[in-house]
Amino acid sequence: MRRLSLILFFASLTGLTSCSHCELCEIKQKETSLLILTDYEICGTNDELDETKAALDNDYNCIECIVNTPSGPASAGYHCGERAFTDSLEAAVRNGAISAGYSYDCAFFRDTLEVICILK
Repeated sequence: MRRLSLILFFASLTGLTSCSHCELCEIKQKETSLLILTDYEICGTNDELDETKAALDNDYNCIECIVNTPSGPASAGYHCGERAFTDSLEAAVRNGAISAGYSYDCAFFRDTLEVICILK
């Protein structure tokens, strides 16, 4: 009887840790209230949610590009968003600077954003 109770206990414990639930997430800049992504719903087990949060953290970043012109450095601004967006900004600045004969420098910031999720 005791053995059966232990088996049932571990089975229920395993079932609870693999239980699926949903969270509502946003990505914001750490030092400001700038929201990059809002109302992003993720669902799954705790492990799946952790993986999705890590993927979100990797897929979003910020970029700042400087073009060195004869009249001095010109900033293309500080922009945050999905990696495809920031990569396209870097490509646009690079292509524009090179075609005009200027040098440029772009810096990516991956640690300035944070993923915040709450249970839904």
